[in-house]
Amino acid sequence: MRTACGPIRTAMRLSPSARMAASAACASSARAHGRWLRSVLASRVTCGQAMAPAHGGIQGVASHAAIRTWHAVVSYQLHQARDRRRAARRSRHHAPVLDTAPVNDDPLMLTPTPQTNSLDGTALAGNASLTVSSAAGAAITMRRAVMDATAKTVTLTRNRAAAHGGADTKPAAGNNALQDAAGNDAGNLANQPVTNNSAADTTAPVLSTATVSGRDLVLSYTEASGLGLDATHPAPATAFAVSSSRGVAIAVESVTVNATAKTVTLRLTHPVDSGEAVTLSYTKPAAGNNALQDAAGNDAGDLANQPVTNNSAADTTAPVLGTATVSGRDLVLSYTEASGLGLDATHPAPVAAFAVSSSRGVAIAVESLTVNATAKTVTLRLTRSVDRGEAVNLSYTKPMIGNNVLQDAAGNDAGNLTNQAVTNNKRTAWTQATPRPLWSAAPLARPSPSPTPW
Repeated sequence: MRTACGPIRTAMRLSPSARMAASAACASSARAHGRWLRSVLASRVTCGQAMAPAHGGIQGVASHAAIRTWHAVVSYQLHQARDRRRAARRSRHHAPVLDTAPVNDDPLMLTPTPQTNSLDGTALAGNASLTVSSAAGAAITMRRAVMDATAKTVTLTRNRAAAHGGADTKPAAGNNALQDAAGNDAGNLANQPVTNNSAADTTAPVLSTATVSGRDLVLSYTEASGLGLDATHPAPATAFAVSSSRGVAIAVESVTVNATAKTVTLRLTHPVDSGEAVTLSYTKPAAGNNALQDAAGNDAGDLANQPVTNNSAADTTAPVLGTATVSGRDLVLSYTEASGLGLDATHPAPVAAFAVSSSRGVAIAVESLTVNATAKTVTLRLTRSVDRGEAVNLSYTKPMIGNNVLQDAAGNDAGNLTNQAVTNNKRTAWTQATPRPLWSAAPLARPSPSPTPW
């Protein structure tokens, strides 16, 4: 029968003779099993109430000692049931308390204290609104949170492994609360220190890819550390050397390291042409800490003539005249050009393609022509000097046949020029800072007459 404290079963130990008598006398209200007699209470009782067997036959066959034993057993069982229910009521109002929070490379495990009831495995969704921060500054985001209700653990999987020596912390939880099976929410955690058991990074960065597009040459590295490359101590630009199959010099202007993306970007002095084959060399500096390395201080290896994938867009823009100037016998045409290789110095236009005219009507012919590919200039050597007051015009007509034309290294031809005005930069032969002074003849003093000799 169920009492106020729940179902109660009582038991007392009987001698063999008493057991046989009790079995016969109490067949309707009790059952004997081996050496223990279990009887169900016939009426509802309360916790701690003194009771006796309801069937009179038991008193007739049981000794007073057995009755006292029965009373003691019943009282003990009632108190035990009461204590268990009080403990259950107390546990329903106790929230889970964090015991440990170790991190080992990737998973981060939160373990409540042993006194916590089993956790509610259905309460978490997604990343459970949990966040982790690192003293190293690199961002850490949570991909998912998995709860083991029986083991009372919450395992957080992050987007990267924790670096050795980093101090990860976990701020507050969100609406999908961390709670036990009774619905008691665990408290918020503000900058809870996490024990870092991650192994130290002893692996050097390894080059994965090397690509170039225009003026940007990008080196991508594979790196074991979650903190990536060292952006604080980058290698100097002089540690890198870029060479081109076309022989045009390419220097490194600056070096930028992206720690998280694990890339090193070299800014070149001029764009790489789409058809240009480029190689890269890197030599680790012999002294100092400024080298290509990861955040743990592992230095990357040297590179010798490393092929670079050329992703530069093809140059389809023709050269455009910027300025035309003349000084003495040199008439210089300066062009703007999209290609990093500049103008084509191998196939220059013939001198007959150019015509120079003067406002004074004196003939001027082109004697020779020189193309500077890097400077993107064309210098015409004239047969005579242009006077400082002379107005000069230039015309250029692209040859109808052949490849010897005014063009860039990508083969884009420059347009024709018709009576293009040329700036005359010849200096004047003589200049005066001040007007020439006017000279006046002073009257000559009459010489005094010499004495007459006598």
